[in-house]
Amino acid sequence: MVVMVPGYTLAASLIKDGMSAPQAVLTVFLANVIILMPMLLIGHAGTKYG
Repeated sequence: MVVMVPGYTLAASLIKDGMSAPQAVLTVFLANVIILMPMLLIGHAGTKYG
């Protein structure tokens, strides 16, 4: 989902550049999932060894 202002701005600019609305939302969603993975791994290591 596009919940934050930067995500909304990115989706709006993708739509302006020619993507459809579902494509833009899916792109932002996938980008958030890609960023989430390292955050979870770092958080897990931090709670285990930190």
